[in-house]
Amino acid sequence: MVCALFGDGAVDEGVFFESVNFAVLKGLPIVYVCENNGYAIHSRVNDRHKQVKLFRLAEGLGLRGRRYDGNDAHVVLKTMSQAVATARRGGGPVLLEYMTDRWHEHVGPGIDFQESYHDPKDKKNASKNDTILKMAAILKRQGLKPADLEAIASEIRRDIDQAVAFAEKSPFPPAERLYEDLYAESR
Repeated sequence: MVCALFGDGAVDEGVFFESVNFAVLKGLPIVYVCENNGYAIHSRVNDRHKQVKLFRLAEGLGLRGRRYDGNDAHVVLKTMSQAVATARRGGGPVLLEYMTDRWHEHVGPGIDFQESYHDPKDKKNASKNDTILKMAAILKRQGLKPADLEAIASEIRRDIDQAVAFAEKSPFPPAERLYEDLYAESR
């Protein structure tokens, strides 16, 4: 079973359709996961496609797909679990298109809501749809105290800081390993 994750801009490429065609033809256990934030670098999806429900683009090749709210962690967990189970049962490939928001620029750590290509509503919508804030609200309604939420957030920040520090201290692999594990070994 394979999960192929990509952004909506990847659907503009021929290799996407070649991959889908082959997967459908061979009934491969692949879950295609499209994170649709509405932008490919600086181009809005509706400037690139007449059909903006991207999961529909591959239907002509026989790929089953659906669109979901990618900012709802419960929906993502449920639909991914179902798709993975289907693939493992031999149900062939499926495409899950998750609608979400882009918080940072295409490349890099900066915020780009102020850029001219963004719709002014993007930042407001992203703030309203913030998955973490939605989950925090659910946990509060279920009785989790603010101090407990802050303890969880602190632990997560610590884990991230430790991972970043480890990565920054780690040496680059030797050049002779550059091409290792790129392809499956022949049997």
